[in-house]
Amino acid sequence: MKKLITIVDKNNNVTGSATHQNAQREGLWHRIVVVHVFNSHKEIFIQKRSPRADSSPNMWDHSAAGHVDTGEIPINSAKRELKEELGISSSKLSLITTYKTQRKSGNRKFNRYWYVYQITYDGKINLQESELAEGKFVDINWLKKDMEQNPRIYTDGIKISLQAYLDNRSS
Repeated sequence: MKKLITIVDKNNNVTGSATHQNAQREGLWHRIVVVHVFNSHKEIFIQKRSPRADSSPNMWDHSAAGHVDTGEIPINSAKRELKEELGISSSKLSLITTYKTQRKSGNRKFNRYWYVYQITYDGKINLQESELAEGKFVDINWLKKDMEQNPRIYTDGIKISLQAYLDNRSS
């Protein structure tokens, strides 16, 4: 049985559930979470998606991200994704911002409410091999410059969420 995600209306009120494939095919609004992991040197962790990923294979992406499953609240989804993708168990996530986006890619429609979190973490990272090819900490200014110089190796998601993070983080 395929996992179901939370479906919402245009005002982010829960209306039901669907598979993420159906949500994208039908253009249903749904929630996703993003976690930006920083170390104590203020470097951000980025991950390279698996060559077998169903979208954006072999591209650099957020530290961790995913859909909000049916019955979950976004913070719990963020904690689950952090654990699944990077092996990090923590309750010290901070919500930075929320926003919504709409875009199309082929016959898929991505109508999403984003929840962007951050965490500072200096421990061991264990990549989920089925979804991630590699990961590394990088200087955020280097990342911004590299995204400008090499936009095709980064997902649209990290470009948007990193800018939202930079625009909304507390000084």
